[in-house]
Amino acid sequence: MVASLLADIHRLHPEKLGGNVLARCDFVEYFYSGIEAFPSMKEELIRLIASADMNMDRIIHGDFNLGNIVEENGRYTVIDWTNGQFGDPVRAKA
Repeated sequence: MVASLLADIHRLHPEKLGGNVLARCDFVEYFYSGIEAFPSMKEELIRLIASADMNMDRIIHGDFNLGNIVEENGRYTVIDWTNGQFGDPVRAKA
């Protein structure tokens, strides 16, 4: 059930939401804030990200965990979309 919910989120095309309701964050700044203090590590990280061929074109939750899933009458809802954004579901931080 949990994996199915996450897969459904990742299959949802952002254009079906209408408008710009989700952020497009810079991957490095969002997931590795403070890396500017380590220039050589940042350079290597950017090189690795470029080689990963990431597609930042799907919806990711950004904090997907059991605490953000509620159930009522057999229906499950994912809540707390504070970190929701465009991203690569293959490389998304759950």
